[in-house]
Amino acid sequence: MKLNSTLTCLLCLLCTFQILAEPEINKVQDVHFGSVNLSDASKCRLTRLNGVRQDCSDINGNVSIGQLIITNIDKNSNYLINVSGSTNGAIYFNPKVRIKGAKGGVFILRDGESAAVTSKNSGIDFTVEVYGDITISSAGSNFGPIAVDYNITIDPDSSI
Repeated sequence: MKLNSTLTCLLCLLCTFQILAEPEINKVQDVHFGSVNLSDASKCRLTRLNGVRQDCSDINGNVSIGQLIITNIDKNSNYLINVSGSTNGAIYFNPKVRIKGAKGGVFILRDGESAAVTSKNSGIDFTVEVYGDITISSAGSNFGPIAVDYNITIDPDSSI
């Protein structure tokens, strides 16, 4: 009986994997439009400098832009940041956001827009300011101070 022996050589490759941290969005301040002079099709604008215009009033002092901090940002990594407003049937919020802390300076997004951003070498957090416009489609009852909802997402982006 003849035995054939085969020598199999396995080539082992050493691979390095970088596990990206999951960014966290932390709310620091809610968006508040103050009081609204209610009527059908009322419109209010909250400016980046905490000012209200049109049918809004800062008489009760409850006016503020929203502020978020995005932490767990990996150094020199690419991210896609999205923003969208909200509606509850009576109030529609059309947000505008200002993103600071990424390479390339400040990014401004409006409702439904996305921005591809790259984090700095220091891995510094992103700061997000939220302001914008609301439209009230039907007056209904007295809303009093108006706070609004919005959605901001951040995902790794390999296409940059």
